[in-house]
Amino acid sequence: MEEMDKVVAQYQGTIEGIQNRLAKTVGILYAKEIDFRIDTITKMMRFRVLVSEENLTPAKDALYGIFEDEARKLQMQTDSEVVLKLAHNVIKPRQTVLIGRAPAAYKLANAQPLPIEGDFKMGNSHMALEWDGFGVIRIKDMGEGNGVQVGGVPITPGEWLEIEPGASVRIGQTTLRFVML
Repeated sequence: MEEMDKVVAQYQGTIEGIQNRLAKTVGILYAKEIDFRIDTITKMMRFRVLVSEENLTPAKDALYGIFEDEARKLQMQTDSEVVLKLAHNVIKPRQTVLIGRAPAAYKLANAQPLPIEGDFKMGNSHMALEWDGFGVIRIKDMGEGNGVQVGGVPITPGEWLEIEPGASVRIGQTTLRFVML
């Protein structure tokens, strides 16, 4: 049996909202004959839909945009030892951003620059981030500055790493958290 450990969607809200979303999600995935598993986090009023690696892309495609009335956003929150100035802190679904003091978009194809001013230990194009619009967040150390740490552990420069929403990501003197809204 395939391991179902890839989060394709997660939703949080009222009981009525969860019931509605769950019914739509189950109906769509059954109709597409995609195997899935539902995990619930009762205290947080949230459920997650998990699929195998093989079914990740078909499931994302099937579920993308089914809740158009709900804006999905990924918010970047900061804890810093210095005062920062952010151009913006909201990342849209299926968007790739390049984060740093003065990110150069040419360093990564189709990336949108997300400058953070005020942390001089941060590289110009320090880190890239991709978000699929559901639950998958991937980051990449672009090899500038003093590296990227997740939960205090350095990551390998140049390689994409999947992180959980809310994980602590340190670049320069700044700790970032990416929270789904």
